[in-house]
Amino acid sequence: MSALGDSSHDKSREGVAFGPFHAVSWVLKLFQAQITRALSSANKCHAATIATEFHRFQELPPEIRRLIWRASLPPARIYEPVQGICAFVDFLSSRPTRFVREWPPPAMRAACREAYGVCMAAGRFRFGYFDGSSVRGVWYNNDLDAVYYASDDTWRHPLGDIRNIYVGADIALDPVQFARFVADCDVTSCSRLVVAVDPRLQSYETTDFEGTEPFFRPMQDNDIVGLRQTPAGSLPDDVNKSTVTWADLKLILQDSLKYQLVMPRLEAVEVFRRRLTREDEALE
Repeated sequence: MSALGDSSHDKSREGVAFGPFHAVSWVLKLFQAQITRALSSANKCHAATIATEFHRFQELPPEIRRLIWRASLPPARIYEPVQGICAFVDFLSSRPTRFVREWPPPAMRAACREAYGVCMAAGRFRFGYFDGSSVRGVWYNNDLDAVYYASDDTWRHPLGDIRNIYVGADIALDPVQFARFVADCDVTSCSRLVVAVDPRLQSYETTDFEGTEPFFRPMQDNDIVGLRQTPAGSLPDDVNKSTVTWADLKLILQDSLKYQLVMPRLEAVEVFRRRLTREDEALE
């Protein structure tokens, strides 16, 4: 009787029939809900773990680990020496070349000894105080990174052993300027020379470069790269041309570089600039 009384009490309290079948169904639903919550919690915990930790990384073959570390290195970066009065003052004071934008060493370098070794095999600290010194230098990947000489006052401190060089079209179009550039900047190590066309360069102030970075669009052979600065008859199919296409300039540069031990691969790009965002700065 007491059990019936309790059942009657539960029925009146819940307002629903609570027979044996309903009791079993209710227990199963409760059990299912508990399992779902447990699985959800386990999945969240597992997801958090795999996102930040890999406890068995050292069990991978060394070749695979090195590939993973190399994949975590930063992408190619463009280093622009400062221009104008800043470059001139640095030159007079014998200070090292400063760049419009500089990056810290790759974060993966501090992960472990193996990561450090991969990082320092891919790049090294360069452009520091004193010739050949890494003191106060920047980490530079010679295979991927490039130096962009936008104008003639950016190579007051020549930087040797650079494989990827961007040079302003105004320099490349002037035979005398380009010859001086080749001599001063020691392009013997250059395997890729990119002519950077930026018609707005002369209207820039030095401060306009601060907080920005260049990005590039490849140019085709028939694209105009600038006004002609070579004597008559020096261009192929010369019919009083007033402008120079990339195909024309490429032939002129190949002739200027014909005595180099290795002819660099020649490319041309149009230069645009974009302002850096907080997200960009946070990635540094």
